[in-house]
Amino acid sequence: MKKTQKFLAFLLVLVMAVGMLPASALAAEGAEAKSSTVTVASPDGSGPSISVWIEDGVPFYSIENSGVTMIEPSRLGIETSLCSVTDGVTMGEVTTDTHDETWDTVVGEKTQVRDWYNSAEIPLIGDGITVTLEVRAYPEGVAFRYLLPTGEYTIAEDGEQTEFTFPSLTYASLYIQNNQVDPIWRSTEAFADGANYRFPSTVEYADGKVLTLCEADVDNYSTAALVKNTDKSRSLTIKNSSVVNVSEGSPDATPWRAFVIGDELLDLPENSDLILNLNDAPDEEIYNFDEWVEAGTCLRANVASTETVKARIDECVTIGASYCLMDTGWYGPEMDKNMDPRLDPTKLDSDNAYDAILATAIPEEGVFRPNGREYPTYGLFDGSFVEGWPKWMNAGTTDLNIPEICEYANSKGVGIILYVNGRHLPDQATDENGEARNRYTVDELFEYFERWGVAGVKPGFVASRTQEAEAYMQEVCEAAAAHGLVMTVHDEWLSCGLERTYPNLLNYEAILGDEGAYSAEGNINTLFTRMIQGVADHTYNTSKFTKAFTGASAVVFRGNLQCLFWATAAVSGKQVIDAWEDLPATWDESLYLEGKMNSHATYARRSGDRWYIAGINAEPHFSSVSLDFLESGETYLAEIFNENYPKTGMVKTTYYVNSETVLGTYLKNPMNGYIVRLTKLESKKDAKIADYDANVYFDKLLEGVNAMNGEPYTAYSWAQLQSAVANALAQNGSAAQKEAAALELDAAIDALVDVTLLKDELAKTTTFTGFLYTDESWDAVEAAVKQANAALAKEDLTYEEMLKATEDIIVAVNGLEKSEAEYAVNEKLLTDLGRPESLDGDYAFNEGYEDSENLELFVDGVQTVFTNGLAARDANTYTYDISGLGYDTIECYVGNDANLKSVGGLVFYVYGDGALLYSSLPNLKGSDDAQFISVPIKGVKKLELVQKIASPDWDNRGVWADIKLISHNAIECETITATCGEAAEVSVSYNGKQEISSVRFTIDSALPIGDITAADGYELENNNGYVIVYAADGSSISGKLLTIEYDLDVNPWYANGEYPIDLTVVDASDGDAEDILVGAEDGMIVLDNDYAAGDTNLDGSITNADVIALARYLVDLVEFDEEQLITADIDGSGEINNGDLIKLARKIVKA
Repeated sequence: MKKTQKFLAFLLVLVMAVGMLPASALAAEGAEAKSSTVTVASPDGSGPSISVWIEDGVPFYSIENSGVTMIEPSRLGIETSLCSVTDGVTMGEVTTDTHDETWDTVVGEKTQVRDWYNSAEIPLIGDGITVTLEVRAYPEGVAFRYLLPTGEYTIAEDGEQTEFTFPSLTYASLYIQNNQVDPIWRSTEAFADGANYRFPSTVEYADGKVLTLCEADVDNYSTAALVKNTDKSRSLTIKNSSVVNVSEGSPDATPWRAFVIGDELLDLPENSDLILNLNDAPDEEIYNFDEWVEAGTCLRANVASTETVKARIDECVTIGASYCLMDTGWYGPEMDKNMDPRLDPTKLDSDNAYDAILATAIPEEGVFRPNGREYPTYGLFDGSFVEGWPKWMNAGTTDLNIPEICEYANSKGVGIILYVNGRHLPDQATDENGEARNRYTVDELFEYFERWGVAGVKPGFVASRTQEAEAYMQEVCEAAAAHGLVMTVHDEWLSCGLERTYPNLLNYEAILGDEGAYSAEGNINTLFTRMIQGVADHTYNTSKFTKAFTGASAVVFRGNLQCLFWATAAVSGKQVIDAWEDLPATWDESLYLEGKMNSHATYARRSGDRWYIAGINAEPHFSSVSLDFLESGETYLAEIFNENYPKTGMVKTTYYVNSETVLGTYLKNPMNGYIVRLTKLESKKDAKIADYDANVYFDKLLEGVNAMNGEPYTAYSWAQLQSAVANALAQNGSAAQKEAAALELDAAIDALVDVTLLKDELAKTTTFTGFLYTDESWDAVEAAVKQANAALAKEDLTYEEMLKATEDIIVAVNGLEKSEAEYAVNEKLLTDLGRPESLDGDYAFNEGYEDSENLELFVDGVQTVFTNGLAARDANTYTYDISGLGYDTIECYVGNDANLKSVGGLVFYVYGDGALLYSSLPNLKGSDDAQFISVPIKGVKKLELVQKIASPDWDNRGVWADIKLISHNAIECETITATCGEAAEVSVSYNGKQEISSVRFTIDSALPIGDITAADGYELENNNGYVIVYAADGSSISGKLLTIEYDLDVNPWYANGEYPIDLTVVDASDGDAEDILVGAEDGMIVLDNDYAAGDTNLDGSITNADVIALARYLVDLVEFDEEQLITADIDGSGEINNGDLIKLARKIVKA
């Protein structure tokens, strides 16, 4: 209903950026004109905005935040079997609205959420049918979805045409194939062909702004993947996980394409309420969630017997955990679809052979007692194994009475959560003819759980992503709500905000938690990517990573049901228990204090009067936290739990603090962490506990800074920090002086410019063999490398300039085109070098090196046998020393053993001298096609082939098949570092594997060449600009061929920099007059003079005194020595004149 306030909102929100005609009038003009732009802006007037328009019949949108483009012009549109709204589109009459309400959470990171937005409904008309684009703009971000027309039709997997195009200088945290993997961190210029990127994805911009691309409110619809847009760079498009069937008005809309936006990284978790706001509110009238849904921590029980579960319940009481999880095995082997979690003997069919077996193990309702029948834990109850799963045997001694366990737990204030495998949700049992038995519905199953006194259910290995799977999981949530059951769902089903509609849905997995083998960097990036779309069950395991990292993660990662101590062993580690005792899982307030992708994160959360601070890190980090969020004038007890380095475990220290305190904690080791528990006190009661004052902070800060490594940073920013350190060390006075020195140190740390990304890309370029590519494409790489090195040499290099240099290299490398020249290839099997030097398995089930015979992989859908290669179970690292062997490429097939079919999940990496050169698609299973890799390795000494577990699935056998080391014939020119005033020699060698008797080439040098001398045993002719080299005795040539001499005098002198030496091979002969194709690797002289241009009096600084000295030299009043002559040639021209004097004077004035 239109009202005056809606019309006013229309005037405020709807901006016509091109022309002033109404949308209806534009529609009448036809599709050729560009429509007016509809802009919907955040209601706070300073947040993000989204603009929509139609150009040449194609709908587009873009997104801005604070004047910065977040999404560049990108296509909109959807194609169905009913209509196409992609081309020839017109815009109908736009309606707008505004909305503002605040709602109370049942559980979560805060007690209230504001739902405040401006919106527009924009009719897009194609084929005479309207699909309405619904657009919203919040202070926290923007979102849009397509409101679908009624009818009976389908939407194909590629039916939605939405694009997401990012600006240059952007990096993305991306999940490939699945969410239960480490996200990768890569330039948006490097989206991979064939990769399915999963929602959510976080993009970081050059100025620090951020955006997380999410999917919200998946209602009877398929979830989507993001795939590379082949029509644009830095662009992704939508690919649905299944065909979507529309019938009887359902679904009535696509999921929301949501953009959580922030000015800095820490805004993302703060603004993630956007996803909840895009979902429907809970129906309290039907379900009364407020009355029974409780968040809490949880321990996983050993389900061997009723008594073992009761013992775990007692531990729950001790640590303050609200729930006890009975995971796999409580109703028999979960892999067996014929098991029946109802545990009701009256429901078994006596005529069914399998039910007859089950009847021996289910004597009464709610009891499972196999009476000595042995069966594989991950197999079938009849004793059969399931391919690809462990063959661990259950001795048949399980003895569980679920109603009795629930009664005991409930009497202790602990809720029992029962695991149910996706084979039984929905029921997949079949009869002897393979027909579905349909033994029960989810509602009927949950009736049993409610009757037994169960508090919750954990569906696992559930189907996800397809329309059918997503709709069924929503049905499960509804049934759980109806029967008073909380939920945590495991494996790939991903939060899209449904936990707002069903607050009993306390947690999801869809994360690589402690069940898997994540990296510290991946875990940090998950915090700012996966966690922005919703809660996640991290399955904490204190024995797998450092206790400090795991302990802090339980505070940092949000989940309304936190499963502590995922392993079923007895709780151990006193400090972890202390930190986790009565740990909340729902919060009244959350603050996001520190964060950096790939590096660290520090959060603070409040429950009642008690605060928790927790930090985790992937690299050494000094965490500085002001406690100004504490209640002013109050005293708090700070219990600080830190890693007990170099010992294992944690150590606790205590201090008195208040709102003026600044805490400092140095996290020395990667995958470290800390927790601070802050409890408000009436007074200071213990004289042994000290105040945490400025002196304590200063000492901790200085300790942290002194342990830092300058390698990742620019030399200038590192030198500034060292200067601040020197100033700090000079402060031995008052607390105020130390506080001022600490502020200077903090500022210097913040000003550090990290150039790791640039250095990593530069390192990769050194492994390429230039002559294998076209001159034009290789010249682009060399130009980008030159610019990057120049950038690194700048004193005032900014982060944005670093990103630009990095992106230029990536773009140039991506643009490399193979030369049409066919160079002779020399191959050697890697395994011919012998066994690897090391086998560093890093996972509990690693079996190390295996015989490589009969390795099998799927190649183009065909199960293929390889007779050579390497293979190992689960995670492993193969290390080879290939220094001096002259190989420039490694090629092979990688994948999971084809015999493992659909289980497992590996990712493969190639490292050269510690630098990552290649990573495969993650989560490769046996049924997946192997990936063929060809990786440049020129100059690499230490070659590492690494395979890691990418998901918690059981059983992997990584295969590296037909591993070939390849070299191409080439003469190579040396690269050296030299200084003016010294002679320099550069050698040229032939290291090809093919025999040649002579080679003819040209030398083009940026510096004047002196003598060229043949190496011992060779003759040299220098004829008409060509250099010809051959063996004196007519034999084949190899090794060092000649030496080029340079006389680097000081007058004229040459400025510091890179001076290329380009070789071009004209021809080579094998002695039989047959030409052999030989490439050329260029060399370089890098001048690194020790003198600063302008310091003519050599006193270490550039002042007016240097201008006077140079002026006196120019009028012959003084003489300069060699060092002064170098410094006086300001412009590097080789001559000293008045131009140098002017440049020096300007330089001093500018300074």
